[in-house]
Amino acid sequence: MTEELENLWEKLSLTEKKLTEVCIEQDWLEEAKEVGKNCLIGKLLLNKRVNIETMKNVFYNVWKISLRMVVREMGNRIFVFQFQESKDKEIMLL
Repeated sequence: MTEELENLWEKLSLTEKKLTEVCIEQDWLEEAKEVGKNCLIGKLLLNKRVNIETMKNVFYNVWKISLRMVVREMGNRIFVFQFQESKDKEIMLL
């Protein structure tokens, strides 16, 4: 599911020359909404590359996240953080 989203995102390119209609099945959309409930998107304001595992360890230690968190780099220092529990996402928002 997540890989499918990433693949679709990478292919997305809308310009005046090329406007493509994207059709998404309703059941797939509902599943994506459910997964997205426990996700955050963030951007690191650093000029250097960051090790994702190190960043995850910092978040675990500072915010005391209880369960596993998946972090994906989307490019340009933008990351998607996917939590298993909504309470962990709420902790990050405080």
